[in-house]
Amino acid sequence: MGEPAAPPHFVRDVGEAQPNGLRWTSGKSVFRFRLPHTGGLSLTAAFYYPNSIREEVGPATVIYRVNGRVVDRVKYGEGENHAFSHEVDSTWLHSGQDTLVEVETVPGWTSPEGVKLGIALSSLGFRD
Repeated sequence: MGEPAAPPHFVRDVGEAQPNGLRWTSGKSVFRFRLPHTGGLSLTAAFYYPNSIREEVGPATVIYRVNGRVVDRVKYGEGENHAFSHEVDSTWLHSGQDTLVEVETVPGWTSPEGVKLGIALSSLGFRD
């Protein structure tokens, strides 16, 4: 997420890169991907959800959507570092045009500065 090639994939509500390369999501963050093919792909993510936030607002449920369809809803109640992988139906994907991925975190957390935050992504994308 901290790589120079990452920002063109950001559509909405993605924070600036942190010194460790993580980027905070906010509400319903949206990303775009151009896929060379649509068969046999899994949506993958790796992220950090701090214990301090979980202690304040409770476990996070992350809803993963591809082109508006829910791929999965996962509740994360333990630990800070998480990985996600779920195969996506090939009919939901687009080859040669934008495929949109939405990452929604419920509940969100509002920082003391008034910034709404979700999870801190280290990676998001599709894998064979």
